Amino acid sequence: MLGSRYPEIKEKPSNPKESYIFWGFLGGFSSGLLGIGGGVVMLPILNLLLKFSIHKAIGTSTAFIIFASIGGILTYIFTGMNATGLPPYSLGYVNLLQFAALAGTSIPMARIGVKAAHRLPDKELKYIFAALLIYIALKMMGVFQWLNLPL
Repeated sequence: MLGSRYPEIKEKPSNPKESYIFWGFLGGFSSGLLGIGGGVVMLPILNLLLKFSIHKAIGTSTAFIIFASIGGILTYIFTGMNATGLPPYSLGYVNLLQFAALAGTSIPMARIGVKAAHRLPDKELKYIFAALLIYIALKMMGVFQWLNLPL
């Protein structure tokens, strides 16, 4: 993603519909199996394999987050409908106060993130994404805790 063999992509990708279905299924299955967000898997697929520009890949990946989120929310609501001992203002396993707080801050911050991403050149955006992936990987492996770093 960062190497010189992957130049900035300017033209519109022209892939057959089947490739989108295949890579979408594989990316969704992989992220579900690993228990990680789909963007971590789909951004490299969209950028490297399907030849989307990094900006278009981020936008496309972000647009599909809403569908995964709705599925997750509905699952937590329906599986927790008869659960006992839930905090007040809960609908299933979804606490409506926390949902409102997260949605209320996520939506404006997403707009700020989109504006910031569009101001950055492709290469810088790729470096930021790579650094974020490395940080997340190290955090998930417990490297910072092992080194007693408060990160």
